[in-house]
Amino acid sequence: MTPRVVRPPIEDVPLPTHQIPNQQETDYAYLRLLARSVGHRFTLDPGPNPGTSVGYWGPEPRADPSRPSRVIDLERLSGIETLRLRFDAIRRVQPEGLIIEPATKAIIPIPVPDLAALGPPLGAVVPPAHRHRRARQMAKLTPGQAAGALLAEASRSAEAMTGLGRLTVAPGAPRLRTGNIVEVRGASKPFDGLFAVSRVRDTITAGRHRQVFELRRAGLGATRRPA
Repeated sequence: MTPRVVRPPIEDVPLPTHQIPNQQETDYAYLRLLARSVGHRFTLDPGPNPGTSVGYWGPEPRADPSRPSRVIDLERLSGIETLRLRFDAIRRVQPEGLIIEPATKAIIPIPVPDLAALGPPLGAVVPPAHRHRRARQMAKLTPGQAAGALLAEASRSAEAMTGLGRLTVAPGAPRLRTGNIVEVRGASKPFDGLFAVSRVRDTITAGRHRQVFELRRAGLGATRRPA
């Protein structure tokens, strides 16, 4: 396995004299937990050669937004069987966190970092949060750990634009992979634009290769005009 690691925007390495991290899960589950705590994702991608894989630990999307892997034009469908897009207006929340300073026992509020720290959103406009939610189990965290956890929760809740589709992969054509970027056209202004592929399931039968895929992004509208 070849590791591909992107450092988180907020790093906090605990001092061994104060805290020694430990795990109670499998290594795979622990890596996913560490990624989730800072707004990243951990995935194992097969290839590029037989018997090899790439372990990716970093933010999504990992692909270049300026070069989408696929364009889905709803007015001229090619290989796309279905695509349903949905926006959840109340999904986004503004997390709030408090920590306790070990020496003085003072309660310190931690501000939520800017979402752009994890990368620019794929949508043109990110709607404001309509709800506030107090984050749990943060009292004993360091300021850096708390800020990273708040950023992760705010980033996940901002991904309120989702899609679910199914396509037929043409012979010789590249398949969609998790982390790819696709561009949707011909839906409507709020739903057009770039999406990250968050999950893919392949079904291969005699003479047919199908994929069910999920899309996700933060923000409404396209950030660029179609070429």
